[in-house]
Amino acid sequence: MKFAKYLESQSVPEWRKAYISYKGLKKKLKQVERFRKYKERKAAIQLDNVFQELEDGNDSYYWPHHNPSISMRPQSIMSRLSSRFSSRHDGDDRPSSRQASFPSSTTTLSVLDQVLFHASASERHFFDALDLELDKISRFYDEKEKESRLKLDALKVQMQFIAEYGRHLVNIGVSICYFFSILKND
Repeated sequence: MKFAKYLESQSVPEWRKAYISYKGLKKKLKQVERFRKYKERKAAIQLDNVFQELEDGNDSYYWPHHNPSISMRPQSIMSRLSSRFSSRHDGDDRPSSRQASFPSSTTTLSVLDQVLFHASASERHFFDALDLELDKISRFYDEKEKESRLKLDALKVQMQFIAEYGRHLVNIGVSICYFFSILKND
């Protein structure tokens, strides 16, 4: 039995509304996984294309001594590779330049903010959904804690009434005993 179904079958009906939505989060995780696989395939294809262009292109990249006018320049190969992979046509809405959009060094980012800065859109959607689920659970437990505190306060008041009533009964009992002792002596 899957955990979500087990949890649902064993859950307290009153508390079901506060349980985490495993099904919804699982869908978001699958979207993240599909996006990552897509990015990996796309990067592999781009890399293959770059290498194919290098092979199909000038032999001078490999054998500069065959053509003395053209020398092998690793810088140009690296710039071609980096320009290929820096273009963003994959639906990822992150900034293409980390330096241009990264906050200044005086700003301190939380670990989560740093992760989200480098995350894809689907990963950010997952974290947003996770935050919403956490907020839902926190609100529910805060509400239950508040209800419990109110019940505790009501029980304390009831205990005070019982204690006062007990003292009153003791006083009445003493008075009744005193009254009967007077009657008995007469």
